Amino acid sequence: MALFLTICSLNKAVGGQRTYDAGRTIGASLEPGLTNRLLGLREAVRQCVTGDAALTWQGVRLADLEFNRHLKRGPDFGGSAKAAYLPALNRYDGRFFHALGPDGRQRLGASKHHTLLVSGLYGLLRPTEPIQLYSCPLRHQVATMWASDGVLTDVLCQYIARHKISKVFDLTAVDAYHRLIDWDRVAATGTDVLHCFDAMGAGDYALMSFGRLLGSDLLGRSEDELLALKTRTTLGSIHFSEHPAPSPGLPEEETLLSSLHEAEMLQPVRHEDLPEYLRGGNPISPEATHEESGKDWRFKPTTPFLRDWRRLPLDAFDRIHKGLEELR
Repeated sequence: MALFLTICSLNKAVGGQRTYDAGRTIGASLEPGLTNRLLGLREAVRQCVTGDAALTWQGVRLADLEFNRHLKRGPDFGGSAKAAYLPALNRYDGRFFHALGPDGRQRLGASKHHTLLVSGLYGLLRPTEPIQLYSCPLRHQVATMWASDGVLTDVLCQYIARHKISKVFDLTAVDAYHRLIDWDRVAATGTDVLHCFDAMGAGDYALMSFGRLLGSDLLGRSEDELLALKTRTTLGSIHFSEHPAPSPGLPEEETLLSSLHEAEMLQPVRHEDLPEYLRGGNPISPEATHEESGKDWRFKPTTPFLRDWRRLPLDAFDRIHKGLEELR
C-alpha cells in the first residue's frame, strides 16, 4: 500500500455539522494508548492556542483570531463538548487543496491509497476526519510541543504497520512541518520513503505543484505503479529522493541560517522569532521603518549555506538561539 503525507492549510472553510464520527479519525487505526497520547497532546496545544497570551500571529493573540473563538474541547480533543465539524478535506482551503481541485478532492476521499495530513493543532489526521474551525500556525511553542513528545512519529509508524504501507510519499513541502517527523525512525519500519521536491520552488511555493501532481497523476495510478516509482525519478517538475533534503540545484526554503554568512543582513529579526525562522517557519512581522524602532522589522534571508541543516537535531536551533542571546 502507498501513503501520501501532506499538510494542513492556513485558509479554511467555515461552518460545519454537530455530528462527530470517530470511525473516520486516525485514532480508529491506532492502539487506544497511542490514541489517548495523541488526543492529550492535541488538547495541550488547544489550551496553548486559546489561553497563552504570548502566542501571537502577525501581532494578534491566537486566542483572539476569528477561527479560534469557538474552538472547544470536543471528542477530537478527548472531551465531550459540542462543536461544528467538517471533514479535513473540506475544511482546508489552501494552495495544495486549490491545486487538487474539486475532482481531486473527491478522488482523494474515495481513493484506496492512504493519505495523512500534518496539522499544527491536530498533529496527524485523516482527510475524512472531522475537525473544527481553527487557526494554529506552527509557531515555535507549538512545534516544540509536538516534536519533543515524538507522538507524531509514533502515530505514523504505527499507522504504517497497521495498514502494511510499503511506500510513503512525503509531500509536506514546508520544512517546519517536515521536521516534526523523525524520518530515520520511519525508514526503520522497512517502508520506502520518497521525499518530493519541486524544481520550481520550495516551501509554500511547492504546495500547488504537489497538489496538482497528486490530483492529476498519483491518485490515478495503481498500487503497483506507485510502488514502482524510485528515488531520482522525475514527474514534471517534481523530483523524488530518498534523502530528506533537496539535492544540489533544487530550490530549498530560505532560513535565517543562510543569512548568518551574508556580509550584510538586510533587516534585523525579532529574537523571539529566531527559533521559528531556524525551524523553517515564516512568521510575518509588521512593516516598519528606521524611524519606527519600537516596531518589528520585516526580514528576508538570502542565499543558503548549510545544505544539510534539515538533519540537525531540533534542540540545535535552541542552542543557536541561546548563543545569540548571550552575544546580545
